[in-house]
Amino acid sequence: MHSVADTLYRVRAQVAPRLVAGTRFIGLGVVALGGFLVAEGNVVIGSLTLVACVPLTWVTGVWAVPGSIDAYLGKITSIVNDCYTNLQYDSHHRREGLKEIKREAQGLIPPQDRLEMHQAVLADIGQIEVVLSDSTASFADRAVGVVESSRALRQIGADFDGRPTEAYIKALTEVLERYRRLSDSSKGKNQQSLHRLQGRVSKLRPPKSLSKRHSQYLEVINGYISAMNAYCAMNEATEAEIRVAAVNVESAYAKLDAKSREYIGELRLRTGHVRGTATVDTA
Repeated sequence: MHSVADTLYRVRAQVAPRLVAGTRFIGLGVVALGGFLVAEGNVVIGSLTLVACVPLTWVTGVWAVPGSIDAYLGKITSIVNDCYTNLQYDSHHRREGLKEIKREAQGLIPPQDRLEMHQAVLADIGQIEVVLSDSTASFADRAVGVVESSRALRQIGADFDGRPTEAYIKALTEVLERYRRLSDSSKGKNQQSLHRLQGRVSKLRPPKSLSKRHSQYLEVINGYISAMNAYCAMNEATEAEIRVAAVNVESAYAKLDAKSREYIGELRLRTGHVRGTATVDTA
């Protein structure tokens, strides 16, 4: 036997696709009108206007009954999309920061006896830039490529650390230090976004019918965080160890991405926000 909520969700699935684009905003406009009428003293007409808007604004997703699957869907969708947006922004910020560092390094003029080292620095920075921009490569391949070049840059910086040197070396050391801070900051922001996702999802109180599915989803999130933490902690690991850790991250991410699409898609289908199969955009 279907509940009242399930019946209403099925009605939404049939009605919502037939509504014209912008219906949600029309509903919000009428709500504003009703509120204005009440505020101006036209309580009866204003109240009737507001009541008339209740079905329309519910169908278009403007509001949801507290504690319902509908409300839970809105919260978890917002949390997941916020996380993916933050991760994408952090990735973009790192690539843009690297471009700026590359330009600074290219602007340095090395003395003749430092020319070979300077070219090596530019090559390593260029390699990192290429690897980070290569969306076709696996995460493991990109991780190994970035780590190799990053270690080469850090070693160059360490060789001159604390020594009184000529102007070129001082300028180069500052550039390499900026790269180190950018790399560490990017790693930290990535972990912060994931822990924020975990914290917000764990604080959600799903309807009883979704308790098990919610816990399973949280386990997948925790699995990805564990894999990422293990990868980020491998500062002195070998190439083989880094590759294994990166493969684990890639596998855990694939599980999280698939589970997000599956879980939220099922909730959208169940609550009538879509007809047929639906997914959340986590690209």
